[in-house]
Amino acid sequence: MDRRVVIWNPESRRASEFTGVLEHLKTLDGFDVRITSSGEESQSIAARAVAEKAELIVAAGGDGTIHKVVNGMGAGSGTRLHVLPLGTGNDFCRSMGLPLEPAESLDCLPNCPSRPVDLLELRMDDLSRLCVNLASGGNSVRVTEMLTDELKANWGPWVFLRGAFQFLSHLENYRARVRFDDEVAEDYELWNFLAANGRYGAGGIDVAPEARPDDGLMDVVLVKGGNAMDFAAVTAEFFMGRYLDDPNVTFRQCRKVEFDVNPTTRMVCDGEILESSQFRFRVIPRAIEVQVPRISEGTRSSEGD
Repeated sequence: MDRRVVIWNPESRRASEFTGVLEHLKTLDGFDVRITSSGEESQSIAARAVAEKAELIVAAGGDGTIHKVVNGMGAGSGTRLHVLPLGTGNDFCRSMGLPLEPAESLDCLPNCPSRPVDLLELRMDDLSRLCVNLASGGNSVRVTEMLTDELKANWGPWVFLRGAFQFLSHLENYRARVRFDDEVAEDYELWNFLAANGRYGAGGIDVAPEARPDDGLMDVVLVKGGNAMDFAAVTAEFFMGRYLDDPNVTFRQCRKVEFDVNPTTRMVCDGEILESSQFRFRVIPRAIEVQVPRISEGTRSSEGD
């Protein structure tokens, strides 16, 4: 295997639009271009590349592809990650201030600056996952599942608001015991909860506006249960950029958080759906090096904030 490996997901939403980029990658010296057939294969290729001391892995796909590649790479491997955005939302790219167009990202290969980025380790039951951007659970998973391609096309970035209001009569409360770091656990009635390494989710929605992917902390947001009007108010404030100040929202920054949830719920971790009643998160600081062709003003390194 070459020292630079491209993992290309042909099932990514925009992959068919950029066959010219794929053909160009095949002409680059020292690059091994691998077209994958599944997320598991992407993870396996990444793990093998790290084992064979690859200096660079290019994840060509959306957030799900990045998730699988990073889980294959592991934390602290020394192999750098480069992203060619082929997904619909490309939320990790947004959180990092990376280009959202493949051609821009391609221009700087193979040599551009890299940046150390934190990862979140999620443990649940007998499973372990690395989360590079965002994990969310509760009703937010159910709302996301209701969002059809037609709604996304018609509503654009407001589609989550549209789905949330449609879902008001189907809300479910989750009893949760939450422990931040080594503090005493507290009991909550929750609609939604999330652990964020990056700011953006659901295709460019600013779900964790204070999050920085290199500050050694995760941002945890808890949306407390209430009536339908409470939920409508929080959702509206969410889209006006001030929902963290709502009295029904708890916002904390921490290094560890534990959720014990009843009933069992699903959580979306960088696009992968997982189900459990126990979720354990911890930050792994500076766990991976990500190449950064361009850093936008809104997502500067926390060291300069």
